[in-house]
Amino acid sequence: MPGIGAPPTSERASSSMYKLEIDLKRGNNLAVRDRGGSSDPYVKFKLSGKEVFRSKTIHKNLNPVWDEKTTITLDCLSDPLYVKVFDYDFGLQDDFMGSAYLYMEALEQQRCIPVTLVLKDPQHPDQDLGSLDLSVTLTPQRQSCGGEEGLHFHRTYTDHHHSGFIRVDVKALSL
Repeated sequence: MPGIGAPPTSERASSSMYKLEIDLKRGNNLAVRDRGGSSDPYVKFKLSGKEVFRSKTIHKNLNPVWDEKTTITLDCLSDPLYVKVFDYDFGLQDDFMGSAYLYMEALEQQRCIPVTLVLKDPQHPDQDLGSLDLSVTLTPQRQSCGGEEGLHFHRTYTDHHHSGFIRVDVKALSL
């Protein structure tokens, strides 16, 4: 039973956490945003309004292949992952190319699931803006007592021009 003054349910006090592994594979028939009939797409993933991942930019390609992986630790499943695609424009504001939501509560757990996200523009919902192919694996985790609260994530990507990989670990703590 919650203490006096405590909210009836507290996600922060929950001992359940989840690991979401995302493999951003490719885009299909993305929107043209540059002169010459192409775009320079990149993808942003946002959770609870915070950017948790940004892909590399693939220049002059409407069917880009990213093959990038990221892992996000979640403390609840109620917030959807907001996925937005942009066209990179040097020196200018990047152009919106479409967005989609990935709803965590709908995912089967402990299984790699192929996902196709159909991109839409909320201002023009009938436009065909292409799609993104990814795979996701949602795994429940147990949080140790006294563990750090907040959002944790890392990203790994392969540099196809050089051998090896780069991994960046980031921790965003909520106070």
